[in-house]
Amino acid sequence: MTAAINETQSMSNCNNPAANSDKTLACCLPFSVSLAGNTFIEIIVFKTKTLKKPINFLIVNMAISDMFVPIFLFPHGPLGHVLRKLSVYASNMSSSVSAQSLFKEVPALYSRNLSHRHNFVITMNGIQIMSSCFNPAAERIGKTFAYCFLFLVSLVGNSFIGAVVYRTKTLRKPINVLIVNMVMSDLLYPIFLLPEKLITLYSGSWLVSGPLGQALCKLNYFSRKTSPAVSIQSLGLIAVDRFGAVVFPLRSPLISSKRCRFVILATWINAFAVWVPELFARKVIKYRGELVCVRQWNDTLGKSLSYENYAVAIIVVFLYAPLVLIGLLYFGIALKIKSRKIPGEQSVNTTAKRLKAERNVLKMSSAIVSGFIMCWLPYSIWWFLTLYSSDILSSCGFQYFTGFAFFLAHSNCAMNPIICFVFCRNYRQGLKNFFGCFLVGPQRVDKIVS
Repeated sequence: MTAAINETQSMSNCNNPAANSDKTLACCLPFSVSLAGNTFIEIIVFKTKTLKKPINFLIVNMAISDMFVPIFLFPHGPLGHVLRKLSVYASNMSSSVSAQSLFKEVPALYSRNLSHRHNFVITMNGIQIMSSCFNPAAERIGKTFAYCFLFLVSLVGNSFIGAVVYRTKTLRKPINVLIVNMVMSDLLYPIFLLPEKLITLYSGSWLVSGPLGQALCKLNYFSRKTSPAVSIQSLGLIAVDRFGAVVFPLRSPLISSKRCRFVILATWINAFAVWVPELFARKVIKYRGELVCVRQWNDTLGKSLSYENYAVAIIVVFLYAPLVLIGLLYFGIALKIKSRKIPGEQSVNTTAKRLKAERNVLKMSSAIVSGFIMCWLPYSIWWFLTLYSSDILSSCGFQYFTGFAFFLAHSNCAMNPIICFVFCRNYRQGLKNFFGCFLVGPQRVDKIVS
C-alpha cells in the first residue's frame, strides 16, 4: 500500500507542469529505456525460432507487463489526468504479473538443471533431492576431467594387459589368465560409466526413451555391478592358485589350464545371477518432465525381498567374506615362504630363483588385493550409511565422503593394469615385445629388400 502511494506521488510530481527540468528528465529517461528495451526483447523472441521456448515466453510476458508503468507514467494534459488514475492499478498489475512469471521461470530452470544444482538420492521407489555443497561449474569440470582420465587409463592399460598375455606364450598360465579375466571385467566399468556420467552432468536426464532406453538403462547398471563381482572372484581364485603352488608344490595345481576356462565362465555366471534382481528393478521413468533411470525395487520385486537385506548380503558375500578368505590365504603363503629352507648347496640357485619368483608374484597379488580394498571399502561403508543413516545424507560432510568413495571405487578399473606393469617384470617385457613387433618389423623388411 505504501509503495502504491509513493508511486502515485512520484507520478504526480512527474506530470506536474511546474516540475523542474531534472524531474522531467527523470520521467523521460525510464520511459525511453523501458519502452525501447522491452520492445526489443519482444521482437527478438518473436523473430528468433530458437528462442521460442516456455522460459522466453514467460520473459516476454514479464517485459510486456513492465511496459505498463512508463506508458501510464509519462502522459500530460487532460488525458494524463485520467490515465494517472489508472497508473496505480497498472503498476500493481505489472508487479504481480512479473512476480508470477518469475515464479514460473524458476521451476523451469530448476527441472532442466536438476542434476547440476542438486544431488539425486535414489531410494527403492523414488528420488530424494538434496542441496549440493559443491560449485556446479567446478564440479562438472572436475568430474569430466576425472572420468575421461580414468576411462583413458583403464581402456589403454587393461587392453595392453590382455594383448600382452595373448601374444606372450610364457604368460599363458592360470594366474595370468585370471588376471586377464579381471581386467576384461574392469573394461566394462569405464565403457558404461563414462557416457552415463557425462549425460548426467550436462543433460540431467536419460536421453533415450522407449524399449531401447529401458534396455540401455538396465544394461548400464547391470554391467557396472557385474564388473567388481567378477574382479573379486578372480582375486579369490588367484589366491587359491598361489596357495596351492606355494604350500603344496608337489601336488597337481588346484586350477589347471583346462579347469581355468570353466572357472572363468563360472565367475561370470555367478556375477550375472547375483545381479539379476538389479537388472529387473532398473527402469526409465518420468520425473518432473525429465527421463531418469532409477531403481524401482518394491514396484518390481515387491516387499518379499527387502532391498536393504539384499544389498547387505551382496556386500558381505561378494566383498567382506572373499577379502577375509584372501587375506588368510596370503598370510599362509607368506608364512610358508618365510619358513622354507634350502635343502642343499647344489639346488641353492634353483631354489633361490623360485623363491624370488614366488615373492614377486606374491607382491603383485597382494598389491592388487590392497588396491581393491582401498577402492571398494569406502564405497561399502557409504552403502551402509545410505541404508541405515538416511538423516546424514544432506550434510556436506557426507557429500564430500560420497564424492571421495565413488572416485576411489571408479578408479579401481584403472589401477589394476598399473599395478601389474609396476610389480611384474614379465608384463613390462611383454609390453616391450608387443611394441617391438611394430618397430622391428619394418626394419627387417628393409634389410631383406636391401
